[in-house]
Amino acid sequence: MKIRLLTIGLWVVVMGLLILQRFDEKPSLITRILAVYQEQGYKAGDTLKRGQIISTTDGYLQIWLGDQARVSLAPRTSIELMRLFDDEMVIRLNRGRILVSTDSQIPLVIRTNQTESLIINAVASFVNYDFLEEIHLIPIEGTIQTNIKSTGEYL
Repeated sequence: MKIRLLTIGLWVVVMGLLILQRFDEKPSLITRILAVYQEQGYKAGDTLKRGQIISTTDGYLQIWLGDQARVSLAPRTSIELMRLFDDEMVIRLNRGRILVSTDSQIPLVIRTNQTESLIINAVASFVNYDFLEEIHLIPIEGTIQTNIKSTGEYL
């Protein structure tokens, strides 16, 4: 009987902690679409949410992440807004080309299958050739730190 009560008590504590962690999230950054050019399904001013996947077909989009960063998507590009908080921004580039510009000291992380790049107060272009499993990173202004996942090497 004591073991059963102990098991039930432990289960209640674990479930309570999981529920508390789920609802104890930091508030997300306000993320909006700034500009749309020849792209169906999106309008300037649309609000985007954490976890949302944004894909372009034949047009261009520009996304505003709070007042810290801008991300421009080229045609046939797909990204996922993974984490969007005041002190942390993470975007996953699934395929295509993006231009990223950050204006603050808050890090923006761009993840792909092969790399993870940290951008602080910089401008960079990323091209993810998903069919070739190849990434091109072009720093335009500032410095970018990139981790190659397969080797653990930092560039």
